Amino acid sequence: MKTYLLRLNLYGSLLVGGQVSSLLVDTATARYTSGVPYIPASAVKGSLRIEFERLARHVYPDVCSPDTSSGCQGKKCLACSVFGSPCNEGKLRFYDAVLDETLQPLFQKRADEARSFQSTGRGYSVRTGVTISRKRKVAEDKLLYDAEVLIPFLPACGFLTRVDAREALTEDEEKFFRAAIKTLRGIGRSKSRGLGRIEAVIEEEKEFDLPAAPGSGRFEQAACLHLTLVPRENILVGGLKTQNNFLDGQDYITGANVRGAVAAGFAASLPGKWEDGDFRQAFLSEPALFSDFYPAAAGHNSLPVPFSARTCKAFPGLRKGEGSHGTRDILIAASLVKLLRQCGVTVVLEDSCHCGMALRGISGYYCTGGSDAKTGPGSILSTKTAINRKRWQSAEGKLYTLQLMNAGQDYDEVVRLCFTGTVTGATPALNKYLESLEGKELFIGGARSRGFGRVQVQVTPFDAALCPSDIKVAKERFSSIIRNCLQDMGIDSLRGYKLADLAFFSLTLQSDLLLPPGDLKEELLRELSFKLGVSDLYLEKAIVRTGFRGGYNSAIAIRKELAPVIRAGSAFVFSVPLGALSDEVYVSAVDLERNGLGCQREEGFGRVVFCDSFHIDRINQK
Repeated sequence: MKTYLLRLNLYGSLLVGGQVSSLLVDTATARYTSGVPYIPASAVKGSLRIEFERLARHVYPDVCSPDTSSGCQGKKCLACSVFGSPCNEGKLRFYDAVLDETLQPLFQKRADEARSFQSTGRGYSVRTGVTISRKRKVAEDKLLYDAEVLIPFLPACGFLTRVDAREALTEDEEKFFRAAIKTLRGIGRSKSRGLGRIEAVIEEEKEFDLPAAPGSGRFEQAACLHLTLVPRENILVGGLKTQNNFLDGQDYITGANVRGAVAAGFAASLPGKWEDGDFRQAFLSEPALFSDFYPAAAGHNSLPVPFSARTCKAFPGLRKGEGSHGTRDILIAASLVKLLRQCGVTVVLEDSCHCGMALRGISGYYCTGGSDAKTGPGSILSTKTAINRKRWQSAEGKLYTLQLMNAGQDYDEVVRLCFTGTVTGATPALNKYLESLEGKELFIGGARSRGFGRVQVQVTPFDAALCPSDIKVAKERFSSIIRNCLQDMGIDSLRGYKLADLAFFSLTLQSDLLLPPGDLKEELLRELSFKLGVSDLYLEKAIVRTGFRGGYNSAIAIRKELAPVIRAGSAFVFSVPLGALSDEVYVSAVDLERNGLGCQREEGFGRVVFCDSFHIDRINQK
């Protein structure tokens, strides 16, 4: 395959939409938080596509007719084959155009360690305009607007970008693409009014191998692989579309997104592509299980903070100190309150901090492995507009906003967040492919051809080292706390069982749980009883949130149906007679922690942990 390295020389002021908002002006040109301007990949792609279609239509009249507002829906025309359409991914992948490194010091300067650069305040100017009444041919009342543009203070500001041809272009496609680059004269907004005047040239072309080379098989026998995804671009992992013009985004990468990206690359590396036997074995007959990928600091894993966690309303924080009163977990306390009330003892749950303020829930992620630092990616909004193909201008009423995960391009490498997760049960062929991804790139989420979703992959073998005795010890510790508290209150039996003959354990969701249709409580008890081989389970307490998960299947270009889920972070307390707990139950519990519970576990659903130490260690605020 081929990569084109492009240089865009700017000869006028620039106004191009991006991840920037301002309280002082109505619109501002795209820039990083450090102040360095850039041209979004979507703007580069859109400008080149307009030129491509204009030139190609002289030879191919059916190229995306102006009457077709959203591209080809069936058979792809020449332009949709190269640039893509809502139903098809194009052959070209575009990247943001970044300002030449020699010019960046004019816009940014070194700051503190947490943020590597900050803006110098130079390089931008405010232009004032007024909307014209098309009927009266005069200025409209109260429609004055301001736009902050990049100043053309240098003879030519150079922006560098690249375009990857992930499939070979035909002779005609190559010819019209090169012609579009050569004839491109404007980019961004208000081109007809003198803004965005540029010249585009191809500086270099080079070949690259799209499929990763087969690995050596060093991890072939690994039961589990640990993947770290280091973002190089902002990531769009869409949530539920609550409004027509706004797409809410997730703050983590779902297992389905990673699975889809790996599947596409794995299929491309095989002779038979999607129909190859190794592919069908790895993703259909013996599907590998991909976990969700949560944001973590370098060198750590992270998990969602359980919904049972509470922090001080006035001084919130996960760990006590530095202006925070810390966090306590109420799962055990809430379970005891419910059990005591069932036994006729009137008690209430203490929900106030030691300072007297009320406690509230805390969300996000916490690092494991000796660090309690709360982590989470920052979000950033990107506003786009559709193009009217008849007038070649912004389409009215087609403004939409995307919520992205911030890759932190302005942060030093050591303080950037990454995303960590696991892949279990991979076939030897898939293991070799995953091993070969070390140091390579994957493209995750939506709008991948428009400069979003590029991550670098790090792969290591991982063994959770789970054993039945660990779960047994954790269960006994959890049970003893509840039994001792009940006995101190004079309770010696519960629902016809002697208290000494009951065991208690918690189940905490590390990812969303998708159950078969029906009553969620009944389905959870039925599924858990079947997996553990225990029939007399009783749900004592639940602190849960429910929601819906959807998605998009790129392979067959259809949306997934919305499915009701129990959210990650939900926690449950169960009781079971001690006589029902054999050694086989603990073996099944180990398998349940490793492989998950419920449906679609290959996409990250249903990851659980028994008797999570988070609930026990934080009975008191710390």
